[in-house]
Amino acid sequence: MRPGNAGSNTAADHVSVLEMAIESLPDHAQPLKDDLDFPRFLVRSDSAGATHLFARACIEEGVGFSFGFPITAEVREAVGAPSRRSWHKAVEVDESVRDGAFVAQITRLLDLRLPKGSRVIVRKERPRHVPGCRTRDPPPP
Repeated sequence: MRPGNAGSNTAADHVSVLEMAIESLPDHAQPLKDDLDFPRFLVRSDSAGATHLFARACIEEGVGFSFGFPITAEVREAVGAPSRRSWHKAVEVDESVRDGAFVAQITRLLDLRLPKGSRVIVRKERPRHVPGCRTRDPPPP
């Protein structure tokens, strides 16, 4: 248990929770810090955890990470930049192709100063395939 006055949504708090989670694992299940090419665990976070400090902590602890982050003007421009050849069909966990969904890597198009080996992968999907999803601009009345 963390103290009631523990911070929330701070990079230091995310690092602390990561360290406590790893410490709680039995020795045989600990991440392999010397095998960074094939991490045994993946830490996922929304934009609240998308910080350089937390990303570095994940790398130091030997875990992979997948963070969401806000779509800024720079990101929006980068998403629109890849050619049609750069987009690949999105594949589900069961290896089926997700109808109407595509992914592309845009790492080189952004200046995010990410930790070495990090990649920015984006997904685009037709709104009709995502329940409740709307396009940026509402349809005309």
